[in-house]
Amino acid sequence: MILLQVISFNAFGHEGEDHSGSNTHIPWLPDCQILAAARLFDGINFPQENMAVLIEADKIAKVGTLAELSGLCANQINLDDATILPGFIESHAHITFQNVDKNAVLEHGITTVQDTGGPIKAPEGGQGTLRLLSVGPIIQAVGGYPLNIFGGGDGGYDKIGIPVTSTAKAERVVADLVASGATASRCSGTRWRNRRAVDAAARWSSTACYAMAYAFTRHCDRDCG
Repeated sequence: MILLQVISFNAFGHEGEDHSGSNTHIPWLPDCQILAAARLFDGINFPQENMAVLIEADKIAKVGTLAELSGLCANQINLDDATILPGFIESHAHITFQNVDKNAVLEHGITTVQDTGGPIKAPEGGQGTLRLLSVGPIIQAVGGYPLNIFGGGDGGYDKIGIPVTSTAKAERVVADLVASGATASRCSGTRWRNRRAVDAAARWSSTACYAMAYAFTRHCDRDCG
């Protein structure tokens, strides 16, 4: 069983520190609560048996055994034969483009999605809702994926894909996407060498941009690594 607790689980590595960048107060959250379960996975160590998590408002304050945490908060929930673990990150999904129900995604244990396809949008969500990080269109060959599957005419920055005819053009598109706030860059490797596009994305690594080369052909298998 996977428990999806809608709070910031990245605090496991730094107990008590706030890495969310937000001090938003959520009125429906209790001042504190302790969740205890048969197993806990913190992203590194598994399984940790018979563990508990102390949550203060919307932040994880401490992780330990129920005996260690019990005196810190009276509001306790025993989940019995369950596993507590961080929310999953989906690195490629078409949430906005395909109008996917965000709550359905949350119910599957996914709390963050790199939303691929369509125009760049500001990050949204978190604090109990699905967090979306915009990627923008997939950089593709003319006549290739994804426009040949999903449609979208000639493509463009507001479409599922944007075609390029050279590696130089691919590099310019990567630069444009990064400048617009893209959190990643997606490259479809059909009939063109996208190694330079990957290298271009790497040069903007300070903006958390990276390229994932999809090896759809033997040519791309050889050239994209």
